[in-house]
Amino acid sequence: RRWYYRDYFGDEQGPFSMEDMRDRLKMGTIKEETKVLVEVNVSSDKPATKEEETLRDIFRSPEAAFVESPSLTRIGGRSWYYMGHDSVEYGPFLNEQMKVWFDAGHFVGSILVRLATSHDSSLTPLKEVYADPANTFHAPPALPHYDPSAFPGHRTATLVRPNHMMRRPVEEPATQDTEKVQVESAPSKPSAGAASTTSTGRPKNTAPSGARDPNMTLYGSNFPKFAGIPSVHNLKPNVYSSSLYTFVTRPLHPEAGTVQCFIRRDIDGSHINFNKYVLFLEETNTPIIAAFRHHHQLHSYYDCKLNTTGNLSDNSRGLTIANLELNFVGTTFLLHNDVPGHQGAARDMACITYARNRASNKGPRKMKVGIPSLRDDAPEFVGWEHQGGPKSAPMVQAVKSVATKDMIPLMNKPPRWNEKKKAYMLDFKGRVTRSSVKNFQLVDAIRDPDHKHIILQHGRTGVNRFSMDVSHPLSILQGFAIALSSLHSKKAVD
Repeated sequence: RRWYYRDYFGDEQGPFSMEDMRDRLKMGTIKEETKVLVEVNVSSDKPATKEEETLRDIFRSPEAAFVESPSLTRIGGRSWYYMGHDSVEYGPFLNEQMKVWFDAGHFVGSILVRLATSHDSSLTPLKEVYADPANTFHAPPALPHYDPSAFPGHRTATLVRPNHMMRRPVEEPATQDTEKVQVESAPSKPSAGAASTTSTGRPKNTAPSGARDPNMTLYGSNFPKFAGIPSVHNLKPNVYSSSLYTFVTRPLHPEAGTVQCFIRRDIDGSHINFNKYVLFLEETNTPIIAAFRHHHQLHSYYDCKLNTTGNLSDNSRGLTIANLELNFVGTTFLLHNDVPGHQGAARDMACITYARNRASNKGPRKMKVGIPSLRDDAPEFVGWEHQGGPKSAPMVQAVKSVATKDMIPLMNKPPRWNEKKKAYMLDFKGRVTRSSVKNFQLVDAIRDPDHKHIILQHGRTGVNRFSMDVSHPLSILQGFAIALSSLHSKKAVD
């Protein structure tokens, strides 16, 4: 029997043996609330089907997990175990499969069988379960506490998921344009608080900086009183420089709410492609970080510089505070502060990975993001020592192996397919105005299963202008790096 499980991004991992699953349970990769899948109806002439269950629902205790046989309940029709001639228990097999084998003469009345739907069911001779051989696996079994209405009768057994696990069918887009994530259409009569458009065509702020989302999850503790967003107009240069560095590199204060920014891309020097990206605070139109792309045959990265004067002309002269490295095909990005002038140990600050979709045409982009957890004793990130680049860094390996220790896993909110418009749709609340494959919203992959709180959203508002709204627990720098990863042209991702 082979097992699978769904990681915190909803991706299926496997196959694994029961021993492998036990090891992952001990390491904490699999928990009691994890969705696991087991192959049922395994035979030589038919493909196996999978039943998906929550781990705690199919084993009587964590100690019994992947030691005893599971209790399976969600297949359309009952499933069975039987004891072979070698005294080994086999199964589970669907009722229809057992019926085929019995009718073919493979089972006799003395063979021991039991239902796979109860931990308490014991092996019973088949002739006691069905006194009349003509009814064997054709009628409800004669077992205590068995509900005859649950018997599948002559139906074909199918894999049935509960309603909250059902997924809408995703149709393949007809053209590349339909793969872009579009924005929801605004209502004809905006209600109170709805997004409106200025005479310049840009949306007004629908959630100004400082408005805390009631659905926000609080990460960490011991946050001091929020002192506000540093302003170049109100602070002395040396104070502003220090305050801005702290503001963009530390986790955003919960009371900061959603900090609205925008990114402007440009071409610096004699380059052909975009290689300069500047992040502005939208409320004051102040540049705070500039990223410059450096492309080499085997090594590409973005140099992130802090603008401590608020003047556009000083972007290239700013202090380098981090590098965003990437692999050759643009599917893995690593943000770290192993840069000249950094004081203290070098740390990894974020990891972003993208699933390949160009060759297979699998629809919109799929992102996985990992950032360090917050410390319990201070409003700071847990230290991830920088060891290697996008191929071998511990944070990269942790994201790819779905490890959650000292990490907050994030994912892009899946867009909905709009049949009428033939496009994938997301509601950006008026903050994004143009369709683009680069548009995304980021949510917590574990703590926010209903995707109620948007931690980061990014989307096109002009030819070379993109909005970026970030909130707790991300830092401004992390949000900028994640947005840069989306703006970067990728060889293996549309």
